[in-house]
Amino acid sequence: MLKTGNLMWIPWVDPAEAEGKVAELYAKVQGSRSSASVPATALVFSLRPEVGMVKDDFRNAVVDDNTLGSEWTDLVNIAVSGLNACSYCASAHAGTLIRQHGTDPEETVAMYRDWRSVEHEPKVTAMLEFAEKLTYAPWTMAEEDLDTLRQAGFSDENIVDIVTVTAYRNFINRVHIALGLSPEGMKERMPNVVDAILKETEIKQKR
Repeated sequence: MLKTGNLMWIPWVDPAEAEGKVAELYAKVQGSRSSASVPATALVFSLRPEVGMVKDDFRNAVVDDNTLGSEWTDLVNIAVSGLNACSYCASAHAGTLIRQHGTDPEETVAMYRDWRSVEHEPKVTAMLEFAEKLTYAPWTMAEEDLDTLRQAGFSDENIVDIVTVTAYRNFINRVHIALGLSPEGMKERMPNVVDAILKETEIKQKR
């Protein structure tokens, strides 16, 4: 049975009634996230479970298994989500930064509003500047941009990971924005952060 509601703009398969590939997708994503419930990131692909399965494998390889580490990966994720005004992804990665890395909640919102408003070490700034350029003007990328990252102390393997994390986040931001995925479900855990991110999103949408 398909469900509808404020979670997203398209219907999704009720986890209690999922069968076949949809049930397989739900179980796979629950397992990879160690989640007691089916994450909205799986529900949003329930009409195309084959795509959802491949996406989850790619996401796990790019986001969870790279040379940047969890904190820096989440900094790229929330900064890029801010550039694209994706409130769902920003809320999710703000939560990770707060829970796993002790980041101040107000700082996570500031990262979403404008990552440059938060003080970073030079190496992180170089990484986020690269991610911003790749997000806003990919046709302007040049070999010199890689040299800048090398000079900041990144290895070539790190650079590939920065590129793929940025590219993946741009992809999934657009999926979530276009299908109307809402962060409302995260309010129970961090209401102030989600409300602030939603308010910042409204401001970004009016620009």
